[in-house]
This record gives sequence, C-alpha cells and structure tokens, in this order.
Amino acid sequence: MSPVYQQISFDGGSTWSNRLMVNAGANHWVYTNQVPDNAPSATVWFQNTAGDVVDSNNGNNWSTAIRDCDAPVGPSAVVTVPESPNSCDPITIRYYPNEGVLQTATNIKIHIGRNGWADVIDPDPGMTKVGYYWEYTYVTPTNTWQVDMVFNNGAGVWDNNNKNDWHIPVINCGTSTPPATVSINPPSPTGCDPIVITYNPSGRELVGVSQVYIHIGRTVNGVRWRDVILPNPAMTQSGANWTYTYHPVPGTEEISMVFNDGGAIWDNNDDNDWHFAVDGCEELPTGLVITNPAADIAVANGVSSYDMSGVGDGVIGHIVWSNALTGVSGIFPAAASWTVSGIALGVGGNDISVRGTNVMMGGTATNAIDNASDAAYSGGWNNGNNGGTGFGGWVLYNDANAGRFIGAHGWGMWSHEGGNLSEAIRPFSSPLGTGQTFSVRMKNGWLWESGGSVGVALRNSGGATLWEFFFNGGDFYYSRSGGTTDVDWTDAGVDLAFTLTATNAYNLSVTPVGGSERLYSGAVTGEIAQFRAWSYNNGTSDGQNANRDYFVNNLKITSPTPSGADDFSDSVIITRAGDPWTTDSNSDGIPDGWYLRYGFNPYGDSIANIDSDNDGVLNGEEYVADTNPVNEHSMYPNRIEEWTPGDAVLLIQVGPPTTNSRLYDVWVTTNLLNPVWTPRNLNVPGALNGGALWLSVTNQGEGGYYRSGVRLP
Repeated sequence: MSPVYQQISFDGGSTWSNRLMVNAGANHWVYTNQVPDNAPSATVWFQNTAGDVVDSNNGNNWSTAIRDCDAPVGPSAVVTVPESPNSCDPITIRYYPNEGVLQTATNIKIHIGRNGWADVIDPDPGMTKVGYYWEYTYVTPTNTWQVDMVFNNGAGVWDNNNKNDWHIPVINCGTSTPPATVSINPPSPTGCDPIVITYNPSGRELVGVSQVYIHIGRTVNGVRWRDVILPNPAMTQSGANWTYTYHPVPGTEEISMVFNDGGAIWDNNDDNDWHFAVDGCEELPTGLVITNPAADIAVANGVSSYDMSGVGDGVIGHIVWSNALTGVSGIFPAAASWTVSGIALGVGGNDISVRGTNVMMGGTATNAIDNASDAAYSGGWNNGNNGGTGFGGWVLYNDANAGRFIGAHGWGMWSHEGGNLSEAIRPFSSPLGTGQTFSVRMKNGWLWESGGSVGVALRNSGGATLWEFFFNGGDFYYSRSGGTTDVDWTDAGVDLAFTLTATNAYNLSVTPVGGSERLYSGAVTGEIAQFRAWSYNNGTSDGQNANRDYFVNNLKITSPTPSGADDFSDSVIITRAGDPWTTDSNSDGIPDGWYLRYGFNPYGDSIANIDSDNDGVLNGEEYVADTNPVNEHSMYPNRIEEWTPGDAVLLIQVGPPTTNSRLYDVWVTTNLLNPVWTPRNLNVPGALNGGALWLSVTNQGEGGYYRSGVRLP
C-alpha cells in the first residue's frame, strides 16, 4: 500500500501529528521525527491516505519512553520545575530512579514536608510515571523556605539520597527564613543558667550522619577553648536538628563549639568555629566575701535590721562581725555559705565588717595544657598548630616513608624501615622551672625488632637532648636517660611525669595504664625548653604497620601552689535614712516625710514657694495647713465662713477643711489700713473628720476686725 502516513504523539495521546513517510524500499517506510524538549514518550500508529486502512498494533499502538537529552544520569536524582522556586507557586517535582534502589519500582510514593521536615503530608502521596521519571506537584504553603523529600515504593524500600534526603530551597514565599546552622536558647545568655544549643546540619558536612557530637569549651579571662568536655558529648536528634544542653561554669565569658561525627568528619564553620558570649556568669567569690548586700546600699528609715550573707571559702574556726555605728558585734561558726540574721541598723551609715582566717592548702596550678582532641586539630595535625594554652606551635618533620595523623589515642606517628623518621617538637613558652612537672602519655604498638624506635625527649632551646624515655625494637623494657627501667612493653599506654626538683636534678613517675607507678630520679644539665616525640625506622612490608602506630597525648606543665594562712575581711555600709518626719534634708522648713508623701524629692531644691496644683496656695502654705499640694480642691480657705454674734461670745466658723494635726486661731485688728493682727491664742485642734470648726471669741474690750488662721503645733 502506498503511501503510508504516521500518526505520532509525544504527550501520551493528548495531541497527534500526521506525517507522510518515505518509501525506503523492500516494503519499509521511514520518517525522522523531531522530538520536543522534555517529551516523556512517543506513541505511534499508521494509516493510508484515506484513513480507512489502519495499523495500530491491534489497538495498542506502539509506545516508547524517551529519556530527555538533558535528564540527569547516574544515581537517582530530583529535578524541579521551576528549577529555583521563587514564590509560593506550586512546584513540580520529577524523580529519576535511574540506577538507584527504586529503578525497577512499579509504584513510587513521595514522602514530603517543608522547613526541616515540618508539615509532612500523611499518607505519602503517589507519584505519576511520565516516561523515565515520576512526577508530583507540591502546593507550596506560605512561609516555606525549603521543601524536604525522600521516595519509597510503598513496601519498605526507600531512596533517601544516601541519608542526605533532598532539600529544595524556596525564596520569596512569605516572611519565614531558614534557621541558623547553630543557635542557642536563650539567644543572649545571662548568668550561669543552662544553654540549649541547636545544630542544623542541612547543607553542611555532617548532613545525614547517624550521630552528631559537640566539641565545646569556654572562654576564661579572654582565653578561648578552656575546659573542653572530653570525650565530646553526643547530641540529641530532634527532627532535622541536633540539640545539647550546656551548663556554664562560673567565670564563663563565652562558649565555643564545633561539631563532628565521632570520627574524621568535622564542621568548624569554615575554620571560624562558633562563639557565643555569656554575660554575668561571674566567678564565685573566694575567701571571705559579703554577697548580700554585694555593695554599699541605702535603706529606708523603716528598715531597722538586715539579714547579711556571704561566702567563707576555706575560712576555718569562726567569723566575727561588727557594726561600727551601733557598737554591736557577734561571732558565728565559719561556713562556705553563711548568713547573719537581724543585724540592727542605726540611723546613718552602718559600717558592718566581717573578719576571719583563710587557710590555703598547697595545690597544683596548670601552666600549659593541650590534647589532640582540641579544635585546633580538626583539620589534621599540621605545622604551626597550637591548641590548648601555654605551649608554642608544633614543629613537625617526616621523611618520605613516614608521617603523622590524628587518631583515637592522640597525635599519631608512623615510620618505615630504611632510616625513615617522623618527629614532632613542641616548644615551651618558658623553660621548665624548679618544682614544675611536665606530663605526657605515650602509647606504642609493636616495635620492629630490626632497628625500630619510639620515644619522647626533653631538649634545650637549641635542640640538644637533655633527657629521654624510649623503647627500642628487640628490648624487653622501656629505657630512660641513665639506664633501663623495670617497665615491660605494653600497648595500653604509659603516663610519664617529669618533675624538675632542682636546677640539675629530676624525679620521674612512670605509670603504665592499668599498672602500678614506678619512681626514678636522676641528673639533668641545661634549661628544658622543648618536648620531642619520634617514631623511627618502625615498619616493614609485612602488612602489619597499623599495629606499629605510635601516639602521644595529654601534654601538661604544672607547678605547685604555696600553702599558708591569711587573715581576710570584708565590709559594707548600709545607710539607714532618718525619720523622714524629723528630717529636713533641704532645710526649707518642710520635713522629708511630707515631700515623700506627695511624691516630691526631699533631697533636691525646695518647693516651698511653688504652687504645684495651681490653686493659688504655695506648697509651703499647704504644708502648714496640712492640705494636699497636688489637689487643687484641697486648700485651707483662710477666711471666716460663718459667724454668730452674741452679747458675751462671738462664734466664728473656720474651715472646712481642718485637721487635728494643726491648731486653729482667730486674729483681731482695729485698723484695716495699717493692720496689726493680734492672736487670741485659742489654739484649737481641728476636727477629727476634717470638717468645720467653731471658735468662741469672748466679746470683751473694744470692737475689731477678725480673721481665722492655721499654724503648726
């Protein structure tokens, strides 16, 4: 039949294109199709010109999946449309099983959530197979900054991107933002309260690990990474985050942290670490210190006694207290925490002191310390590394067939036969002094019996060896400068403590891990200024060289602290205000109590000549009348409200208001042009209820003009 037409669809049969095919002879018809971009499949059937003769594979058509030329290859992959979501619009997710665990799955579901696996859709939605990939459209909720997903076949087989999951960033979808990699709660720690640390490994080195550990220390007196917690604590997983609660020790100024998987994978914030300031976590006072009140204070007159407390760290016997103002004193047993209740306060400055004796026991001070777990070695053991405190930076050397590393037992070294050497030198900040002790742990494995050697040495600043401790292959015991020891070979480790007892003498403590201590002594000449460790010629081709690795760790320099006894004292002044009703701080004739009653400052300028409530009466006059200076309706009228004449007695009404804390009188004059007012000295207290008062004036002598008034008692 001729000609033959092709009917083809690239979208699963939604649209069809009719194409005239080319006769290639031998009953073959050919047509080259241009495949649209991202077409998932091609479906085809054939017909003649009229369409009355059709070949459709018995109604099934012919179909083939199309793998787009820019589709991902290799392991399973995820592609989104749009590629970089930039709004809350729906996101089309295309999952390519490729050569992954779901490559043969006939049913694929998507396990999907957002913002660190919040709002997970349950149950897992099914995906639609489209050619080589599976597709699902996610309706993006507002305030989404990340879409999280993994895939499964509904029967227990999961593809979680090698434990990394898939996380698609979303921007401009609401106001929510991604969480910080590291955050703390409270955000600005104050005091020594616990701090919850949250680590989000999304997009970082530790994403997908089964356990995260925190390497954490603190800053004391400006020195970071003090008191690192070893071994590193395991964090607790909470969704996509890991948390740990840190309890700051008094004296903590800052906390520093990095994270690891318990092995070689570390997240140290691109060598910047993470640091958070801690405010107000003060060192606990030592000796004899008054902590309440912590400083001089002033109290009101009504406070007639005070409960004083403090610490008496190391104080023995008794503590004596005294109040210089009142002359009262007392004694109580010394205690680390003490309280003296009910110390009587006089009016004025109560200078209260405590005295006691602090006995200082001899102890040990740490002058230098370092450990291979310090954050300084998170990137390996390299020249110039200087972890811990008090030492100089490492100086490292190794031959071609020797090397160094950080291992579970500390700083590690290895060397092969043929005279290869690996050595590490650590300068001291200052030469070892008399009484100081240098400590180190060395841990060796096998020793090659044909020339292998490992050990430690102390040297002068020029590099000359002054003392050493070592084990040579073929020996039975460890050796030291001056001879051998009775310490057998062990691969458990040996703790060494070298104490300089004089400028030219030393004591040596050797304690095998799990064994008993041995003590040695000897002579040494020169200033000790460096530590050296080495592994030499200690390997063969027998495949057992890992068993010959050599480690050193726990470097420390300590010195004794003196003992003795010191007398300690502390004092504080508690100023008790006087009776405010008998005290006139600004000498204006108005007592402090009246100022305080109405909210004025008795220690500032006088307000006697000010009318605070604009009622026409000055504050000083309101004080005399015992009226309210901040209430315009409260004032003494200073006039006769009513009077009743009589043959022998004249009754005059004064007030209201009146008060029983003031005295009321009438004054008389016979001349209003040049008045001379003469009191009748009645001096009658006001009414208890603040009401009006009637004053009786004897009608004797010549007549006159009268007025009322009020005065202080």
